[in-house]
Amino acid sequence: MKRVHYQALNEARRIDGEIRRRMLRIEELETILMPNAIRYDTVKVQHEPVDNLADIVVEIVGLRNEIKDLQVKMIVAMSETRDMIELLNSDRQKDVMTCRYIRCMTQEQTAERLGMSTRWAQKLEEKGKEEIERRISGRKRK
Repeated sequence: MKRVHYQALNEARRIDGEIRRRMLRIEELETILMPNAIRYDTVKVQHEPVDNLADIVVEIVGLRNEIKDLQVKMIVAMSETRDMIELLNSDRQKDVMTCRYIRCMTQEQTAERLGMSTRWAQKLEEKGKEEIERRISGRKRK
């Protein structure tokens, strides 16, 4: 399969990972803002702490805005991925590809959800990628 199509299929998964990392950072920063939290954001210089709470709030707001932008990109990527998956003839391949590339599930989770072996899910995924590549390449040649 051409690298471009593989990257297009994985775009939603990549964006999902970016969103999760930013959400974890927000959780980490929000714990600092809680009452009685251990404050790692203060730097003691000659017995006077420098308070960085305003910087933390600004970072949280910035991260939330980045998440919103990434969510829009994810919707677009999922739509493009869905269009590629719809090129497949086999419903089982569509199911596997949807679990893997739309729902961002692992091969094990996909196999369990669809009631098949991991190896069979992997084979269906590989065949699905090959068929998508053939169909997209066939379209461009016409």
